[in-house]
Amino acid sequence: MPDAIIARPPKLPFWRTVGQAYATVFRNLGIVFALARPWLPVLVAVTMLHSWWVYAAQLASFQAVESGVPPPGDFGGMIAGMVLWLAQLVPMSAIAVGWHRFLLRNEQPYSRSAGHLGGPLRDYAVVAAGLGLICYLPLVAGELITNYRFVWRVAAAQTALD
Repeated sequence: MPDAIIARPPKLPFWRTVGQAYATVFRNLGIVFALARPWLPVLVAVTMLHSWWVYAAQLASFQAVESGVPPPGDFGGMIAGMVLWLAQLVPMSAIAVGWHRFLLRNEQPYSRSAGHLGGPLRDYAVVAAGLGLICYLPLVAGELITNYRFVWRVAAAQTALD
């Protein structure tokens, strides 16, 4: 069997592609803002709540270190991150679905449908949540096991000291 020479496909023009992607966004900033406008209050509120939650957890950890007690694990921070991710899932999905429908189907968003939670948006959000949970749950399980072992060791050390 003769050896066939297979030509390599040409390389993609990476930087030109990146430039065109950014140019598309900047050319259509009005569309981007129209898609994001209904969701901005939700995203701002969720981000502020998350920042407060993380600040409180870090403050408790610093106070524990200053008092000489070993700091707790970062399970609270992990839960805060998961709650933030879940709370941002629908708004970010809505913006992404609207943007891609604009790019691929040339559908102009309007305020009545920008926050609509049906059809493609629901499907996209369900798939994103499922994939995210598949990736995130092993981390939560590992953190639970680590915290349980840590608490058990601290309790055993306290019992030995008493």
